[in-house]
Amino acid sequence: MKIGLNGGGASLGGTIADAQRAESEGFTAYSMAGDSTATLALIGSETESIRLLTAVVPIFGIHPAVIAGQARVAHEASGGRFTLGIGLAHAVMVEGRMGISFDRPAARMREYLQILMPLLRGEGADVHGEFYTYTTEARGIGEAGPVSCGIAALAPVMLRLAGELAGGTVLWMANAAAIEDYIKPRIDRAAANANAGQPEIITSLPIALTDDVRARARRRIVSSRRTEHCRPTVRSSIRAALRTRETRRSSATRRSSTPSSIALRRRGSRSSMPRSSVRNREARAALGSTSRTGYGAGTASDSPRAGSTTLS
Repeated sequence: MKIGLNGGGASLGGTIADAQRAESEGFTAYSMAGDSTATLALIGSETESIRLLTAVVPIFGIHPAVIAGQARVAHEASGGRFTLGIGLAHAVMVEGRMGISFDRPAARMREYLQILMPLLRGEGADVHGEFYTYTTEARGIGEAGPVSCGIAALAPVMLRLAGELAGGTVLWMANAAAIEDYIKPRIDRAAANANAGQPEIITSLPIALTDDVRARARRRIVSSRRTEHCRPTVRSSIRAALRTRETRRSSATRRSSTPSSIALRRRGSRSSMPRSSVRNREARAALGSTSRTGYGAGTASDSPRAGSTTLS
């Protein structure tokens, strides 16, 4: 596992300085949210070794050919250290703020990748789809090589696209249980079926350095309103992971059940607890387990850093 930092500053100079500090402190990656490709291109020319990542650029309003050109410039400026992360965003943002229909998002992403991925490899593209159209001949690839790309994915169909067409997934607030039991099996299976390479899994988690993890840090992170619109999607992935884990646990229990083990469970072991109690307790633990899954720079008291760690 490699640990990076989600960052940003109040100004362009401050953001570049923040990335340089992250590099000097030993972080392996520096990521920024939103359409930050141009900023990361400048950071690439001012840093030497740290990996750079957009986490993530919303695709609505940006043609895949345009973002491919921007990504290739950032990749060249950084000497091959740039990774493009893209995503659908959320209906409340796309329709509510931009006035663009969010209809059939997975189909839109598939067409987007059918144009984008060949261009990131320097190949030609000939796509005439429902949402996007683009035709061009191969332009070749520079010394920096092809640009890697990951997509924000939680739903099964999106994870399939991440494995089949993209190079992996860029997640937000997906914990170890969700990745192990729900995300990784699906994305690995999709990549294998498409004879693609090993997909990369990158996840960002809010991190706080504090002397009171259970009270201050958790309260600050959970009460943040910046991610209120995406919590239902994130929580659905965690619930799916917990259901998968419960199913596996139940199967293992049935296979190993003996009269003595059944008697132990009936006398008050964890498996005799109401299923809802077990699920709720595990869900709370999953949502609050960031302190043991990564390390993030922050203040010495109770305030999380503006960004969050990126684990790949």
